[in-house]
Amino acid sequence: MTFLKTEALTCRFGGLVAVDSLDYSLNEGELTSIIGPNGAGKSTLFKVLMGSIYPTSGKIIFVEKDITKTPPHERLNMGIAKTHQITQIFPKLPVLENMGIAAQYRLKKGHKWFFLDKWDDEETIKKSENILSQIDLYDRKNMIAGSLPQGDKKRLEIGMAIATDPKLLLMDEPTAGSSPAETQVTVELIKQLSNTLTMVIVEHKLDVVMDLAKRITVMHRGKIIADGKPEEIRNNNKVREIYLGDTS
Repeated sequence: MTFLKTEALTCRFGGLVAVDSLDYSLNEGELTSIIGPNGAGKSTLFKVLMGSIYPTSGKIIFVEKDITKTPPHERLNMGIAKTHQITQIFPKLPVLENMGIAAQYRLKKGHKWFFLDKWDDEETIKKSENILSQIDLYDRKNMIAGSLPQGDKKRLEIGMAIATDPKLLLMDEPTAGSSPAETQVTVELIKQLSNTLTMVIVEHKLDVVMDLAKRITVMHRGKIIADGKPEEIRNNNKVREIYLGDTS
């Protein structure tokens, strides 16, 4: 069974076609990456998959359900979560409270105080601390999130995403702004998470992509121009010309 697929997915902004009749499929349990030059349509595709914008035409099928017009919060309920290129955390709150707010989404969904003033019950704290341990931030749980180094902020956002118990995790540049040492920590975390999650990563650092992804999809001008194993993408002449600027 195909876990996620798009059928002739198109997203237009006036005369600009950001995603152009895209057919993409993803199997459950895959760790894949989408790469391409700036303007290729990668971030727009992620926004359409998450529901923050709706496509002009085409379909999105997730676990055999048509979610093309499904609102973002309902997609989150279905198990689709996303991390962002520009980290989205609560910078003025402690790390533990950031995690608690995310964790209660799944634990306390439907309560009238959800996302208001009640996040620190025993069950939520336990789940939050377990995830902080998993992402190696437990010893910083009382720090103000905005004071964390960039790599830690990225991992905190990843932790907040997995606190919602997703089936599919979309990650938009999870190592952006991170140092080489921070990048390696995040890479190891993603490898660990891939044992239980289906993941799609947009990432500009090719060494990270080649290390992580079992399959790579290359986009250019809203279309897929190549799809295959890392070594196949590395040796693809069209990819080398368009993405790497190699005309040799």
